[in-house]
Amino acid sequence: LEIMEYASTKANVHVLENPHRIRVNWGGFTMVNATLQMLKYATGHLPGTSALDFHKVVHLSHTTYPLASNTEIRHELAKYPLDANFFQVVMRPHRTPSWNYFVECDDQLHRIFHLPVPTNATAGYELFQSSQWFIMSREFAEYLAAARPGSFVYDFLPYAEHVVVADETFFGTVLRNTEFCTKHVNRNYLYLEFDRWESDVPVEERDSRKCMMKNANHCGRSPMHLTLQDAPMLELSDNLFARKFTEETLKDVVDDWRIERELDILDFSKDPSKRRPR
Repeated sequence: LEIMEYASTKANVHVLENPHRIRVNWGGFTMVNATLQMLKYATGHLPGTSALDFHKVVHLSHTTYPLASNTEIRHELAKYPLDANFFQVVMRPHRTPSWNYFVECDDQLHRIFHLPVPTNATAGYELFQSSQWFIMSREFAEYLAAARPGSFVYDFLPYAEHVVVADETFFGTVLRNTEFCTKHVNRNYLYLEFDRWESDVPVEERDSRKCMMKNANHCGRSPMHLTLQDAPMLELSDNLFARKFTEETLKDVVDDWRIERELDILDFSKDPSKRRPR
């Protein structure tokens, strides 16, 4: 309710209403669905909505924070064509013997049976893994939101709905198997550091949501929270965003650092060497 009230006072803040607000489960297709609902809203494909005026969709999590000013972000992205799509994709087909069909219900994922991995030979396309955080062109957003019958995304959706951690497979696969592959920049300008694998944690302390395969030691992992010790790496990074932060570390790590940077940038015209490396 507080978010809706806040959004009502800001012309550039939009909050999806029911039934288009999606309850998200870790590893489930609900993460993809929530993102698609957002894209449908932005492109005017939800009932009662009209398309917003935008060039890019910058998909961020609530634990992500900008490392650069709005001006710097615009300047960096403007180095590329307007229809460029910034996705961090593993540039080899994803083929694994341990691939399973999952059903999402009761706020959990349930492994049902072995799921064949599509290939060019068997299905006419390949799976690709990618980060679920990206900077997308309006054209690609429109393609995903419309999901018109006969399009690759329309045909791929029924399969993707039963893939574990679908958000790390869906967007990269659609991007690499459509005409948008020629407009792909293989980075997403996001700095992160991954924590240990969940299988490295004692069994009694593991997050069961990250260990859903038949092999109990086949587990996933999540990015670690950045701390003050990571500030030098952020300074050297040429990324535009970073995650994961807590509210406490934002002040200690990023806000104070950005204030110092902004003071340096004021003298940029006199001493370009003071500007953060690009």
